[in-house]
Amino acid sequence: MTTETSLKKVTKTEFEKVLERCKDTAKASLEDIEILGPRLIEAVPKIYDLPDKKSSQFLRVEVVKLDDIYCPPMADNPIRSNGKEEDSIKALMYGFKYDGVRLFYRPLIVEECSQIRDGVHYQYKCIDGHHRHEAYELLGVKYVVVAVYKLCVNGYKYSDSASELQAESNDHSTCTPTTQSDATNLTCGLISKGTDLFDKDNPKSIKQFIDETFTNMDPGSRAKVYYGVIRQSGIYQNVVTYTEHDNKEWVSKNTDFTINGEFDHKRNMHGWSLQEGYESKVAMKATRTYNQTGKESYFLCRTKSPSEKRPLCKRRLDMLETFDEIGEAILSVAEYYKEHGVFPWHVEGFLPQDHKAEEKDFISVKEIK
Repeated sequence: MTTETSLKKVTKTEFEKVLERCKDTAKASLEDIEILGPRLIEAVPKIYDLPDKKSSQFLRVEVVKLDDIYCPPMADNPIRSNGKEEDSIKALMYGFKYDGVRLFYRPLIVEECSQIRDGVHYQYKCIDGHHRHEAYELLGVKYVVVAVYKLCVNGYKYSDSASELQAESNDHSTCTPTTQSDATNLTCGLISKGTDLFDKDNPKSIKQFIDETFTNMDPGSRAKVYYGVIRQSGIYQNVVTYTEHDNKEWVSKNTDFTINGEFDHKRNMHGWSLQEGYESKVAMKATRTYNQTGKESYFLCRTKSPSEKRPLCKRRLDMLETFDEIGEAILSVAEYYKEHGVFPWHVEGFLPQDHKAEEKDFISVKEIK
């Protein structure tokens, strides 16, 4: 016998055992979620620590399908100055996979907002929890706990409501923490959009907003945010950065290029996608691939978040210059090999690693058998 709401077939007795265990522990494994489906809500305890802001209204906590939640691109995220953080997403995935989902932690913050995007109908819009949303998506989680809010209450505009919710949600130990750069970015963004949350022409009002919003920051960090906002004078940098998942999705939807070294039959080349800082690694992969296939490669590049010292254009030019330097290095190595018959490097040996063999000393290449 199976329950009508379960996604994984189990007996009614097994279903009830899973539900009771989740209630007792206030935690659910990925398999538990697959079994309980929408009835996961029965195991969710009352969550007291939810944002309570004047520009929005809490409606309810419920369990919904992840596919029903539209997660806007990071360009529409008012707080994250550096876009999504790959390490945070990977850490969340590891935690969810091996430790389960803690049902008493703050859930995704969503707005009930029926809309169609790229031909897909969504019932909700994600306001806070972009990292968790992507982690859930990559793990194949079908149902998630959400807190539903109504935005634009008490006469406040949408940007004020969304920013207040995000700021308080991320100022919390269980979420990806708000950095100084994030806080500066959010405050400057509010100023550029004509916020009603504080007086943008009054430094004391700006400082009060920062102190009351980013309470988990130490006073010194909040002071740096304040001076950063004053220095930038309301300039809001709205630049998209991409995670590996975002990049793959964008390239797939908007181009006919290939990535990850896959062969592009149309262009008779291998395609690679890379973020700033990985030029040498990907160039070496392309070099080895050429040695194996005799085919050229092309690169699709993306930079990290720009700064005042290194704006977007400068970062792009630096990436192009790096590729030129790598090319010159390869030519230099070829000339050295042609003259000397060996490469301009060699291996001296290995560090001791095998405890069973009682390795203690440096191991030269001659000792390797």
